[in-house]
Amino acid sequence: MNATKIEWTSATWNPIIGCRRCSAGCDHCYAERMASRLAGMPGPVGERYQEVLYSDGHWNCLQRFVPEVVEQVTPRQKPRMIFAGSMSDWFYGGGLHGVERCIERIAYCRQHTFQLLTKRACEMREYQREVYPKGFPQNLWVGVSVEDSSRLKRIGQLRHVKAALRWVSFEPLLQPIDAVYLHGIDWVIIGCETGPGRRPMDLAWAEELAASAKQQGVPVFLKGLNIDGNVVKDPAHPQWPAWAVRQWPQERQEER
Repeated sequence: MNATKIEWTSATWNPIIGCRRCSAGCDHCYAERMASRLAGMPGPVGERYQEVLYSDGHWNCLQRFVPEVVEQVTPRQKPRMIFAGSMSDWFYGGGLHGVERCIERIAYCRQHTFQLLTKRACEMREYQREVYPKGFPQNLWVGVSVEDSSRLKRIGQLRHVKAALRWVSFEPLLQPIDAVYLHGIDWVIIGCETGPGRRPMDLAWAEELAASAKQQGVPVFLKGLNIDGNVVKDPAHPQWPAWAVRQWPQERQEER
């Protein structure tokens, strides 16, 4: 488990690594770039990531389950927000190796809140129905990534997942999204793309999406904005707009 600069969590936990691109939001995959760097490290960490990458540094569609990383979260640790799976999509078509073991650990370490994000909403829904018919553990927040209007069906599939909290990450937001229906969704994150070759996000797209969420009573967390050609993540920035709030789900608000 590692500390992170991701604004909406406090740590990352990656007992499963490796992925496969599936849509436009994957084109400039941060995790793939990070995996390529980690593959150059000496020792077991580098060896793990070499197994899930082609020689050119792209995902090779394999996953690896790392049992020793599962044990990095324990019931005796101070409660934290933990992003589970920043270096993989646990529900991608390459298999679900190790997922049940990880979710068992999540349930065991109930003082933590785990945040899980996928682009394979249908696979997650079917997995929950088959393996956790009563619903995922209460301390597991499940979410989907939606980058454009063609991926809105992921929200509909997420709506049918039994979980204590469901969230949607509109990051990277690649085009305006109109008439998004957020019934059954508890939290929305909006952010622009970052990194090499990033595609710009119009502020109006984010503002309209945030306004729609607000109208539907869903808390919104603005992660990063494209302002004058720069990625801005600091709400104290003089050009940070008043509508760009950083809200948490009600459950989290009560903890803070």
